[in-house]
Order: sequence, then structure tokens, then C-alpha cells
Amino acid sequence: MSTAAGLRLPRIMYYGYRSAAVQPQCHSAGTSPHLRKQHITCTPDDGLVNQAWRSPYTWPPQGSYRPARHALGCRDACQRHFTSRMQAVRTEQSTGIGTRKSTAAWKQKAPRFLATMFLLGATIGPAVDGIHGQVHLIGSLESSVWVFGLLGSFYAVLGSLYVLSDSLIASGALGEGQNVAATAKAADRADLPLTVLSLGIVAALHELSAILYAQGTPYGQIALVLAACAAANWAVFDRTTQGLLLAALCGLAAPASELLLMKVFHVWHYAKPDVIVGGVGLPAWVSLCYFFYTPWLANAARFTWRRSKAG
Repeated sequence: MSTAAGLRLPRIMYYGYRSAAVQPQCHSAGTSPHLRKQHITCTPDDGLVNQAWRSPYTWPPQGSYRPARHALGCRDACQRHFTSRMQAVRTEQSTGIGTRKSTAAWKQKAPRFLATMFLLGATIGPAVDGIHGQVHLIGSLESSVWVFGLLGSFYAVLGSLYVLSDSLIASGALGEGQNVAATAKAADRADLPLTVLSLGIVAALHELSAILYAQGTPYGQIALVLAACAAANWAVFDRTTQGLLLAALCGLAAPASELLLMKVFHVWHYAKPDVIVGGVGLPAWVSLCYFFYTPWLANAARFTWRRSKAG
């Protein structure tokens, strides 16, 4: 590739070494005598540098070549690319998917992952929903027939969305920067103790909403309390952009799905709804229950995916 001046654009090459203090080299190979070697000092995690520095990066991407600016541009381009790749590698190692072989990994691990998430939904899901049943918020004998399959599917679908969105973030397809680091941290923290703790918090928040409902607390006050708890729950147990978006999506789509199921199949009903559509309804604050439900599912999905073996 040549510029109008006939100069060949430089290609920056990377070299990484396994050591505590790594000094990768950034140099250019071209026809101009002004091109010179530039050194950058970095201190990445030992063992990750060979993966982070494996792909070449071309600078500048377009336009006229200016030899006087090459050293500074080379250094900045190397540093940005290295930082982004390090974050992506950490996320890939934490989640088991990322920029390389993610499609193959999904095909191999998806059946066991989906089965595990479905079983979690069919067992833990009804137990958590039973907290609301104790105060007669939800009623109908038919619910016992539907709830296992519906909650199992809910866990499997939402869990898959978390894993896939984490993969897109790690690959850089949805941008780079702070959210890559947040995703890597969230995936790395999703171990068994944190997953169990987040489940306990979700159960406690269900209990809180049941107590407020049983005491006759106005729905507006219940919504304010649950909104604050939902925001704090996301900040503590997730703190990723995709997690916030999926929580908001779940808070809107799940109640709408409930309204459809109640209208068409009469699977259950709410005793005191304040949002009524087509003759069926539910309390408006139920959407916040779905919102604060999602961080537990995020941790469960990330932990399950990492522990799943190809089968």
C-alpha cells in the first residue's frame, strides 16, 4: 500500500516475552530512511503477553505519511492495541469464549450449558417464585403445570444472551475500553460463592417485596424501594453495560410475556393488578422484580459456561 508521495506505509510488528516486566518492541519496515525503532515499556500479566501481541497493526490507516510523526504515532498505536488485546484475552480466558474459535466453542458446549440452565430454572425458579405465592400475590392451580418449563426456558434463553453478549464484548465487536475491562472482571468474579450469594440476595429481595405487598404498602412506594435495590444489586453483582441492557429488556419483555400467557392460556393471575391490558393485569412493580433477578442469572450463566465441558 503506497501513499501519493510513493512511500510505503509502515507495518508495526509486536514481540512479547514471558516475564514480569515486558518490553515489547514496535518498529516499522518500509522504504523510507526516516523510519526508526521505538521502544515501549509495559508490565502486563505474565503468560498473557504472547496472546495479546500476536496480531499486527498498521499505522497510519490512511492518508499521507509524515516521517516526523511516526515515532509518536507508532508508540500510541502500539499502546492502544496492546491494552485492548490484553483486556480481550482476560475476558476470553474468564468466559471461555472470545475472539478466537468462539463459534466452535459454542457448538461444543451449548447443549450441556443449555441443559444446566434449564434445570436451574425448573428447580430454583419455582422456589424463588414461591415466595410471592406465600402472600397470595399470584394465584391459579394451572401455574404448577406451566411454571417449570417456562422458568427453565427463561433461564436458558437469558443465560445464553449473557454468554453471547460477553463474547461480543471480548471480541471488540461492540466497542472497546471500560466495558471490556468490566466484562472481564465480571466474568472472572463469577465463581460459585458469588453466584450463591447473588441468588440469596434475589431471594431476599423477593421476600422484601412480598412483605411490603402483604402490609398493604402503596405500589408507588414498593416500586421506589425495589428500584433502589435493583440498581444496587446490578452495581454489586454485574456492573456491565450489557448486563444493564439485558436487565432493562427483561424488565419490559417478561411482564409483557406474562400478560400474553395470562390472556391466551390463563396460566395464572395476579390478585391486585394495577396495570391491566386486555382484561388481564399485574402490579407495575413486578417489572423491577425481573430487573433485580438478572444479576443472579448473569453470574449463574458465566459460572456454568466456564465450568461446562464440550460434550
